[in-house]
Amino acid sequence: MFRGVNGCIDKGEEYVLKQAKSELFSQCYEKIWKELPDGERAILRIVASGPKKRKEVLEELEGKGSYQVNSTALKKMGLLEDSSKSYGIAEITLPFFGEYIEKYC
Repeated sequence: MFRGVNGCIDKGEEYVLKQAKSELFSQCYEKIWKELPDGERAILRIVASGPKKRKEVLEELEGKGSYQVNSTALKKMGLLEDSSKSYGIAEITLPFFGEYIEKYC
């Protein structure tokens, strides 16, 4: 194994990233997901693979809740991007949260 400048064993960026994701998924994202109402979950499932235009989200929702109400709540919680540059685009803000949703939800 390679030893870094401070004498510690370098386990590699991939290992560290895998461990960080594991902790985020089990300690944080699972709790967040369980506390979300169905309408908010529906939006997050749609945008989990990447940013989507409002129109695309509405088409996929097919009347499964109010986009405006649920997206506003998600923005207030900091789960969806809320800025002038993202107007009309739904995008998850948390790192790897989309990946968590796609794998486990």
